[in-house]
Amino acid sequence: MCRKLPAENNHRRKRQGVHAAHRLHILLLLSGKDAGFVRLYTMKDGLDDVIMSLALDGTGRLLLGTFGRSLIICDSNLSPLADISTSDGLLSNGINHIIQAEDGTVWIATREGLGRIDIKNEKLIHLYTREDGLANDYIRALAEDHEGNIWASTNIGISCILRNGETHNYNYRYGIPDGGYLNASSACTPDGRILFGSTNGIASI
Repeated sequence: MCRKLPAENNHRRKRQGVHAAHRLHILLLLSGKDAGFVRLYTMKDGLDDVIMSLALDGTGRLLLGTFGRSLIICDSNLSPLADISTSDGLLSNGINHIIQAEDGTVWIATREGLGRIDIKNEKLIHLYTREDGLANDYIRALAEDHEGNIWASTNIGISCILRNGETHNYNYRYGIPDGGYLNASSACTPDGRILFGSTNGIASI
């Protein structure tokens, strides 16, 4: 079970906005007439100063992937509620990307493998490494296709974890870069193609 973080009073005004990840901080950007920079959230607020990835779960909680601390779970006001780290079984505290799949589980790309989390109960379901068939343990970015399969760009090629648990890998033999993939750079197009950004262009599968 993840470590619960102490609650703190929060008197910030609630406004409709959009959260954005930054290499060094968390930013809250407002829309409409209040558009612009409003507040900087950092370690002083119980978060972390290097945020690599952001995602919202199905209940509206914000999931923060940090450079080396943990996965931090926050409420809608960015007050930390809990975190999941290596002490809870996560392969690495360095998190490059977070996505929530259609089945509600959250997938975490780390520097030492891939983690699947039951975010509702805040516990790990499964871990994936090269021993489980991944192309490489350093996971850069994630995407889910229309059939519920999970795709991962790594330091050496791209891996796909099928819904039945099978793993398939793709590399230069398929006409895509072996490496150079960028953190949290991925998309699934309406026609079902999976895209990964790299220093050599976009890999399309």
